[in-house]
Amino acid sequence: MTSPEPIRLRAKWVAPIDRPPIEGGVVTIAGGRILAVGPAETGESVRDLGDVVLLPALVNAHTHLEFSSFDEPWGVPGQPFHVWLQQIIARRRELFSDATLDRAELNRQAVERGLAESQAAGVAALGEIAVSDWNPAAFLSANRPESVTVFYELLGLASDRVDPLMAEARAHLQRAQSLQAPPGAELRPGLSPHAPYTVNPRLLQEACSLSAETKTPLAMHLAESWEELELLQSHSGGLVETLKSFERWYPGELPRGLQPLDYLETLATAHRALVIHGNFLVPEEWRFVAARPHMSIVYCPRTQSRFDHGRYPLAGMLQAGARVALGTDSRSSNPDLALWSDMRHVCEQHPEVAPLDVLRLGTLNGAEALGVDSDWGSLTPGKRAVLLQLPLGDTAASGDQLEIDFSQTPQRVAL
Repeated sequence: MTSPEPIRLRAKWVAPIDRPPIEGGVVTIAGGRILAVGPAETGESVRDLGDVVLLPALVNAHTHLEFSSFDEPWGVPGQPFHVWLQQIIARRRELFSDATLDRAELNRQAVERGLAESQAAGVAALGEIAVSDWNPAAFLSANRPESVTVFYELLGLASDRVDPLMAEARAHLQRAQSLQAPPGAELRPGLSPHAPYTVNPRLLQEACSLSAETKTPLAMHLAESWEELELLQSHSGGLVETLKSFERWYPGELPRGLQPLDYLETLATAHRALVIHGNFLVPEEWRFVAARPHMSIVYCPRTQSRFDHGRYPLAGMLQAGARVALGTDSRSSNPDLALWSDMRHVCEQHPEVAPLDVLRLGTLNGAEALGVDSDWGSLTPGKRAVLLQLPLGDTAASGDQLEIDFSQTPQRVAL
């Protein structure tokens, strides 16, 4: 059987991400892969998409899809992080204490809803933090991003939880690898020691070692709130009180005086490490991440603003050379899972960051963070051909400089 004829898509602008934009560019596609990207050639047959910008599909590096059944974020904007966390934990316990509810089915419905919403929002690759009773069937649905990395959440500060959790981690890697994803889709396993206040230091060390041994990505929430820093420094504050209320505070397991850099040094031993949030990392820690290409910081813009954590140090991180990717977090702290809206929020909050750099945060940087950049993140020959088209808007270009209008919304290109 002969292969289909290549498709050539021409647009007013093509934004490959890994090189400068091309005015009047053409993307050539065959067999679901990009064959070529470049200027139009005289006389070639093309499908002209008109006054749009062609972009690669988006990459959402951090989600919690179990909360996708929420119609609006939980709690009150600006409330202390530990108060919100206590409410979320109480809500989950209340929900799962109802014997008439099927936890696996509830999880499946929420995850399928979140995956479908993400796909509709132009996301092709996604990093998901999955709870212990995650339902594999949800990730095999038809309406989903093409690549999903399922990070298994590890929660246990008590020392007697380390060995059972590591056994679960190994079982997760085996189970996820054995699942058969639909044609054209990919399901990858990952590990996620939750956060410093819920993870025994030995559990983190062993999870990082397993990540390195199996070449598996690992994600950890770090420097997310002032309360976290206070807990690490002095064993005091709202998070300590929250953990005590749920009988989950084990002060003997954490030395006083720890700081995020101590955790970064352990995370650096993993095969690939995603530092989730990083709201309160300092310049020394930005530079530490920048010096290690296998480490990334994942900024969740609208979630970060909702908790009034102050202005995110995005420009400083980028100037230090750290790789920063974007995530939506979950519907428990974000109105939706539309990563483009988070990118728009970045532009509003950080006008000093160029729009084309914001595009990179939500595409190639996310793909590199997850380790899927051989297929996603840029319009590069050999990569998967899932493209978005963005209307130019009112201020599309000036001379040979492309300006992205984030008030517009991109759509997937039908091939």
